[in-house]
Parts: sequence; C-alpha cells; structure tokens
Amino acid sequence: SVVATGPDIEPTYECTPEFPNPSPSPTTCSKDAYDRMKARDTQYAEAERIYRQFHDIDARLAQGDMSAGDELDHVATAETKDQVLRVYRKDRSDGISLQGESKLIWINRFRDVKPTSLLALEGCIDSSGAKIIRQDREIGSGGYLREVVDLKLVSGKPVIWHVRSALQDSCG
Repeated sequence: SVVATGPDIEPTYECTPEFPNPSPSPTTCSKDAYDRMKARDTQYAEAERIYRQFHDIDARLAQGDMSAGDELDHVATAETKDQVLRVYRKDRSDGISLQGESKLIWINRFRDVKPTSLLALEGCIDSSGAKIIRQDREIGSGGYLREVVDLKLVSGKPVIWHVRSALQDSCG
C-alpha cells in the first residue's frame, strides 16, 4: 500500500514478503522495493494463469483428448510438451484414460525455485472422484497429487519448463 497525507509529503510504501511464512505482515520499504514487489506479483499472477491453463490441458489429455496437446505450445516449452505427450500417448496405446473430474484445488508460490527458473508454483490436484479405465474396464481410482511447476522466460513470456509431482493423502 501507499500512504501520503499531503501534497508535499513523500508517500510511505509498504511491502509484503514474497513468501509470507512465517510473517505475512507488511513492512515499510522504498519506492524501488515497492515497484519490484508489484512487478513480482504481476509475474506470479501470469504464472498462475499459465499453470491453470496447463492443468486444464493436462486434464483433457488424461481423459483421452489428444487434440488438447497442441495447446501446450502456449504454456510450456517444447521439451515439456514432448514429455507430457509421450506419457499420454503411452497411456492411449495401453488403453488407459481417466474418467471423471480433475480439479486444481489450490496454488501457492513455491519457495524452492530452480536456479534457471523465473519462479515456481505448487498446486494440489483432486482427482479422487475419477476412475482409471483400461480398455473400458475400471482398474483403479484417482487420488490427490501435489504438483510443482517451474517457469522460465522464453521469448519474453513465462512458460512451464519442468513439472514435479507426488501422490498426497489429501489437498487439505
């Protein structure tokens, strides 16, 4: 926030930490630090938009819609697109798909950013109500997945270049 009480008074800038744990409290900062914080917030907002779009594409691929793969060009590096499509092509050749909803429950800024990354986000995906189908027969059920995506700039635009995931007990 910016506080000023008169025409000749310098405003006081307050910055919130990039990672609010342990303290989300704002502190007084310089205009330069405030501008850097706002620019970083803008980067995170764009990264979250890209990650949500990536998740939507990934969910469609998991359900068997391979045409969704072309949309990865807008949100991921070519290498990441190839890796993702390789997994889903193998699933299709094995007759495996996901039936049911896969929801991105929450997204947070991720502190452990790779050195070559612009920033990272973590999210939790709930596919617990979905079924894993192999050749029209249910072979399992979905679950919860914690996912970390690293983003970097490609041609001045943030894109996902690395995805890490692990099964979770819940998204709580």
